[in-house]
Amino acid sequence: MLTKNMIEKFIIFPTPIIKTQLEENLNIFKEFALSLKENKIFTNVGGFHSSMLNINEPPLNSLKDKITKIANDNFFEDLKLKKNLEIENMWVNINGYKDYNQEHFHPYYIISGIYYVNVNDQSGELKLHKNDSLHLMSLINTTKEFNLFTSSSYLIKPKNNMLILFPSWIKHSVMPNLSQEKRISIAFDLC
Repeated sequence: MLTKNMIEKFIIFPTPIIKTQLEENLNIFKEFALSLKENKIFTNVGGFHSSMLNINEPPLNSLKDKITKIANDNFFEDLKLKKNLEIENMWVNINGYKDYNQEHFHPYYIISGIYYVNVNDQSGELKLHKNDSLHLMSLINTTKEFNLFTSSSYLIKPKNNMLILFPSWIKHSVMPNLSQEKRISIAFDLC
């Protein structure tokens, strides 16, 4: 006969995600983003992806400091890092109507993130993907509800001034912007 003391239940492979609201003057970042000209194609389908930005110039230097502090305060101990995280690169994404970003991840970095400058309820969610979705083959017809253990993705609805941080190895994408208003965000990687 099994007793409760003989059964050990534990959770493995948790993923820390940080979501917080900053109090920045969004007009400064919006003007800055809209002044950029050079467009790159990476994961964006339509839309605009800037070249890498100089993070030591206004208005990015104060944002860089806030992001770095939040990242170190929240990931340094959890990930048992050997040194403090620093922003390695930063860029602007602007998605117009129906523009989106394909599923991808950021190799060689520790933490990636997004700061939302101009979004609304129809701008398109950030979609975080479970890196291994093989469990769906077993659960698709047998589970009555998807949850933390059974889901293969998680949606985060962006808000203006929201900052999201997540491990760089997490696959992610951006759902299509279904608004006529431009979706503006600043993305970055820390190492």
